[in-house]
Amino acid sequence: MVWNNSGFALAADESLSITDRDEQGNERTLWTDTVEKIFSPQNHKICVASAGIGNLNSIPIDAVLTRWAEQLDKKLPKVEDYVIDFLSFIENTRVPNSWHYQHDLRIRIEQILFTFKEEFDRHPSNIIPFVRDMLEKWRSNEPVNVYGDEFNEYIEQNRTEEDDEWKLWIGLAEKWSKHKKVSMKEGDFGTIKLLIQDTLETCFSEVFEGALDLEIEWHKYISDLLIPYLVNTCDGERVANLLFVGYGTEDWTPTSVKINLRNFDKTNPRATLVTVTKPRFVWYLDLAQSGQVEMFLRGIDRSYKDRVIDIFGELADDAGPSIDKIHQFESDRLTKMRAKVDNLSISKMEFVARSFVEMESLGSFLVEFLPSVGGNIRTISMTR
Repeated sequence: MVWNNSGFALAADESLSITDRDEQGNERTLWTDTVEKIFSPQNHKICVASAGIGNLNSIPIDAVLTRWAEQLDKKLPKVEDYVIDFLSFIENTRVPNSWHYQHDLRIRIEQILFTFKEEFDRHPSNIIPFVRDMLEKWRSNEPVNVYGDEFNEYIEQNRTEEDDEWKLWIGLAEKWSKHKKVSMKEGDFGTIKLLIQDTLETCFSEVFEGALDLEIEWHKYISDLLIPYLVNTCDGERVANLLFVGYGTEDWTPTSVKINLRNFDKTNPRATLVTVTKPRFVWYLDLAQSGQVEMFLRGIDRSYKDRVIDIFGELADDAGPSIDKIHQFESDRLTKMRAKVDNLSISKMEFVARSFVEMESLGSFLVEFLPSVGGNIRTISMTR
């Protein structure tokens, strides 16, 4: 997507990659298909783009979005309100349970327990601090589930950020949190915690070759910390990426919100709020494969100097000023691009957005055995 304060242009191909993992765990493309990736509810100035897995709980993403749009009875004030309405729809709609979730939950718990067992076999007396430290480490690296019962706590912990773009994220998170608090009943998390507890007991007996006994201190410690961790964080597998962009009735400039959805048990959906942004912060956004565009736009980014030093070691020490000059040259080039995009008309932004997808399509065709980007390119543009 390319945008400025006057509007936006969204482009996407129609290629859907069906993937699996080989015996070494590497992802491979089995075949490709076609699917609509841009969705725009009638009588609303908003678009939703999708990428990643094509189904949520075995329901096609476009069917989920269509069902959501059918219940939109009025225009909403802000783009953020559309996102909240969608998250509430996912929470309250009778979406069938996913066997993928229970399968992935079991694998996730097994992997965690195997990590704990390795430490227990080496240093049994250190298992409790090890479990605590590892879960804290993983929590810091994994996105928080907006449907979890610790989401409010996460907002409070991150409220001190001074970045203006981050304040947009905090604003939407707080708005959703208040809405969720009103809509959820006491004890709503009990069912999912029982499901996780049952899965934990099964996996524990297999990994440790003995039953989970909550009378044993370190057994109980694992249970007490692991269950809320699994309710309140999201792993990286089987992710559906959605980009909401457009205008509410009170928006003068476009707003974009990116969220990720995972397969879930209907008692506890799983979603992460990725970004909330405006044109003054970024001039383009990607949702899926973007390696060719990134290479074109940021061939020498802020990490370039670190990469050179890692490769050349001491030989690169004296070249620091020269590397900085190269980086500055690239930064100046991007600044000129940004200045031009800020003044582009909608038709020109459509051209740039389409060209970006064509760039990815060409790279995919030349590099991949089964191209994951390609086919017909659809564009949607919108102004206030």
